[in-house]
Amino acid sequence: MSETIQQADELRGKALALLLNERSAIDERLRLLGYDGTAPQPRQRVCTVCGDSAHNARTCPNKKTGAEAPATQSV
Repeated sequence: MSETIQQADELRGKALALLLNERSAIDERLRLLGYDGTAPQPRQRVCTVCGDSAHNARTCPNKKTGAEAPATQSV
């Protein structure tokens, strides 16, 4: 192998090592910021009336109906 090709291979190896080190540092910074590559978990929605996660306030079996319900102001 010629000396020029050998020097090019050495430079390529050093450049690759530098890029991998930089990539590791960037990945570490992102992990510390909370961007670790995993998909965020969806927020668990809960009923605002009773706190159950099986339904919402509109379909809550514990909500007050009829005369018991508080009056709402219409626009």
